[in-house]
Amino acid sequence: MGLDQATEDLRQSGASTDQQHCDDRSVYALSSQADPETVKIGVSQDVGARRKSLQSGSGPPLVVRWTSSGGGWLEDRLHGRFAARALGREWFDFRDTADPVQMIAQAVQELLRQAGTTSPAPALRKTVRPRQQGAATGAARC
Repeated sequence: MGLDQATEDLRQSGASTDQQHCDDRSVYALSSQADPETVKIGVSQDVGARRKSLQSGSGPPLVVRWTSSGGGWLEDRLHGRFAARALGREWFDFRDTADPVQMIAQAVQELLRQAGTTSPAPALRKTVRPRQQGAATGAARC
């Protein structure tokens, strides 16, 4: 998915806008000390606890390299942006890049700029549209 498509998806999303608005989880980039160019881009309410959970299945120490607000909205767009680098699930190959964290941070800034904002939280608020008359109201509000 290109950045233009990701931005269009943001503008047209509607099925779970309340969840997107309420998603206060952090997006993170994590890698091992031994292989800093193989990066997991994920989302978690507690990044430190998530790192510890992942560490139990990994030999070399894992290091959180980058975090941002933005929840699932930002995680999904980053996965789309780096799809060509995907190694499986949420792991990405940045071996041809001098600084994976800088590349991720620049992608975030570009996504936000295209969405017309400078931080993930306002980008999420932009997705919330007024409910249509007669629409279901089962989703929880913040």
